[in-house]
Amino acid sequence: MFKEKVIIFKGTKKYHIVNKRFFDSAKYLKNKSYDQILFIDGGDTIFQEDITHVFNKDKNTFRVVPLGMEVLFFKWFVFLDSKYNFMMSTEEKGFIVKKGLFYKPNGEKIVIVHNAGQMDFFRPIINFGFGKEYNQINHIIYNVKKAQYQILGWYKKNLKD
Repeated sequence: MFKEKVIIFKGTKKYHIVNKRFFDSAKYLKNKSYDQILFIDGGDTIFQEDITHVFNKDKNTFRVVPLGMEVLFFKWFVFLDSKYNFMMSTEEKGFIVKKGLFYKPNGEKIVIVHNAGQMDFFRPIINFGFGKEYNQINHIIYNVKKAQYQILGWYKKNLKD
């Protein structure tokens, strides 16, 4: 990672997982000057392609990958394709793993793969990593989580105010 100029910042374990990244980011960025930053909600990600073009487009706007969220202030956001934060269990059309790489069913390579789950036990991909020998699907966890997200989606659609 160091040859790629990745900065590793030891964060705190003091806060809830959803919030601690904001405290850690603020602490790190306080005395730094960056034109833009990439903010991902977890360290369980693989970058399979270059994303430089994302930084060169719409520089003065928030770019987000929506996850079934209702964005109230949509005119201030540019929505990116799910391939830039691909979470296996939330994707309706599924995915394919070939030689350790992730693809959409149509064969398009997924740019950023997010093996979401908060704890290793709940992650749908076993041996998550970069290379041919990695990334086996845990079918039980994958299908349980997929069903969970489908139920939540149905609930939001049919039972909200």
